[in-house]
Formats: sequence, structure tokens, C-alpha cells
Amino acid sequence: MLLASHLESGQALWIYRVPSLAAVRHRLKNDGWTEEGPSFEIPQGPCLIVRDPAGQRLAIYERVRPQVDESFEGRFDA
Repeated sequence: MLLASHLESGQALWIYRVPSLAAVRHRLKNDGWTEEGPSFEIPQGPCLIVRDPAGQRLAIYERVRPQVDESFEGRFDA
């Protein structure tokens, strides 16, 4: 779980790992989802924020750098 203090109240964002960002992006687009800006990088790999046809927002990412996971294990930032 990542709690991000830079997001405004009510802007929580679920982030889902997918096996292929390109494949899921294509499928969601065909199903009427829209992208909220260009993809960007998080430590584990490329990430994209999308909205479903009803307006629900979530993010998807592809884990292309699995070694990064170890650096986050048990981490708690103040």
C-alpha cells in the first residue's frame, strides 16, 4: 500500500500490476476507457492512469524492474 500525501482529498488511486501495459492499454481503449495523460515511470516500471466509461480512475503498471521490490520491503517513510 502506498499512501501519497501529494494527492488531494478524494483522489485516492488504486494501482494494479498487469502482465503487459501495452496489451491492457489496447484492451481498455477498445472498451471505452480513456487515458489521463501520457504514461510515466514508477520505480517498478511504466505506469498509466486511466478512466472507465463511468469516470472511475485507476492506474495500471507493468513490473519490468522486479529487483526494485526488495528496496521497498518493510519500508515505512515518516
